Amino acid sequence: MLRHKVRGIKKRIRRRFSYKRWMQKPLYTAGQLEEQRKDSFDCQVKFSIITPLCNTKKKYLRDMIESVIGQTYSDWELCLADSSDMLHEYVGKVCLDYADKDSRIKYKKLEKDHGIAGNANICIKMAEGDYISLLDQDDVLHPAALHDVMEMICGSNADFVYTDEVVFKGSVLNNISEIRFKKDYAPDDLRAVNYIGHFTSIRRTLIEKCGDFRESCDLSRDHEFFLRLTASAEKIVHIPEVLYCSRASEKPAVHRVSYGIPADHPKVSLVIPNCDHIEDLRDCVSSILKKTTYDNYEIVIAENNSKTGEIFEYYKTLEKGNDNVKVITCPVTGFNWSVINNYAVREAASGEYVLLLNNDTEVISPDWIQEMLMYAQRPDIGAVGAMLYYPDDTVQHAGVIIGLGGPAGHAFNGCRRGENGYMDRLSYAQDMSAVTGACMMMRRSVYDQLEGMDEKLAVGLNDIDFCLRARKSGYLIIWTPYAELYHYESKSRGKNDTPEDGIRSEQEKALFCDRWADILEKGDPYYNPNLSLLRSDFEPKKSASRYRMDGNPSDDV
Repeated sequence: MLRHKVRGIKKRIRRRFSYKRWMQKPLYTAGQLEEQRKDSFDCQVKFSIITPLCNTKKKYLRDMIESVIGQTYSDWELCLADSSDMLHEYVGKVCLDYADKDSRIKYKKLEKDHGIAGNANICIKMAEGDYISLLDQDDVLHPAALHDVMEMICGSNADFVYTDEVVFKGSVLNNISEIRFKKDYAPDDLRAVNYIGHFTSIRRTLIEKCGDFRESCDLSRDHEFFLRLTASAEKIVHIPEVLYCSRASEKPAVHRVSYGIPADHPKVSLVIPNCDHIEDLRDCVSSILKKTTYDNYEIVIAENNSKTGEIFEYYKTLEKGNDNVKVITCPVTGFNWSVINNYAVREAASGEYVLLLNNDTEVISPDWIQEMLMYAQRPDIGAVGAMLYYPDDTVQHAGVIIGLGGPAGHAFNGCRRGENGYMDRLSYAQDMSAVTGACMMMRRSVYDQLEGMDEKLAVGLNDIDFCLRARKSGYLIIWTPYAELYHYESKSRGKNDTPEDGIRSEQEKALFCDRWADILEKGDPYYNPNLSLLRSDFEPKKSASRYRMDGNPSDDV
């Protein structure tokens, strides 16, 4: 399994990312933007940018319109539906002034306010373009926004495209409060939070198929809209460039998604490899038996080369006192985590679900099995992982990122328990490329389909390899923060510091990197390429995508 060294309780010193340094270099130079204006494309697309207006400040309104006029791609129209009151008559005057000068700007004064969702639907009715693009009344587009979206549409035939964004305060674009470097499309993330946000462009026919904004969902209009659209979209594409600037607002609401579990409560087999370490195993099993509220599980302890007599006495006591505990002896010399688990699942696990669990874990949340089972039961899910903490209440595991610190690494490793994390990603269940086998649940049918763990990966990266094979077979991998355990880290096999261990570790890394070279080269789709692979706290790279309007960092739009 993938493992990290435990961080001590020493005070962590976090380097502060410099937004000022980050913005010194523009995404495109002025010359590059000028060249974009000359580009021709194989496909022909007209964008209808829809913006409902209501009492927006004059400067913000002008900034927004100017950012559209400044686009390097010229085949667009801006559809403005205005519900401003009499005290803000200047909104209409400003819009009409721009419309007189540019026929691509379409303005409609509304007799009454239909809410933002209703007003947006009026904008859609005004639109004549092939794609509908969403732009808020006080936000700003990067000059290359439509150009880059156009490139993506022509290159991939995408029908739903979204980009990264920065959030800034007041009227100065340089006053950045947050950079939202987003994931590629992740359906479970979107169910929990509208991480997609803006800038979003949607094929008109997709909207016609799924329907406009729902006025009954005005406060969550974009979120509900995106959920319907992405469920029907054929090609969803994320552009990992900051092409949208939004003024500071409340963060999107995070929702806890729950699914019912089968009424018959299918059996879950907890498979725990063990070698001596009686105190760790006792703590682990005791926490399961005392805290677990799920009523249909078995514990399969896979004995592996223990030497002490007391552990075997403990096994007898456990089996005698608990009908749902059984101990099997694995005929394996040395430690091979994959072989041990495969043997235990094959020979002893009788559950419809398998939960691989390290002997150095301790249950925290009583409903941990239900929280994992609700996802594992879904036919599109290959494996489910849990939130694991070190004994000092810092995060040990919150999902795995491919390429982080080497072949793979744990997200948010070392962050304090209770922190929300970057873009609130410690707060909700989400799609990941992999999760750790220290606590991993899957349907038995999936385990069998994938032929279990690769026994060539004896100690490291076997769990990550399993997840990637599951993804290659079309399954999603889920991590949930609501199944919580402590993980005391690798005590089941002792230290890993002999020369032989080093050779074996390098061989396993080589096998993994060769097998998954394409993913390592392309990057983890659930981790933005603008984020550092040297740190687990989602700090941007120094070379991260820029948002600047041009080469002058002091400009104020």
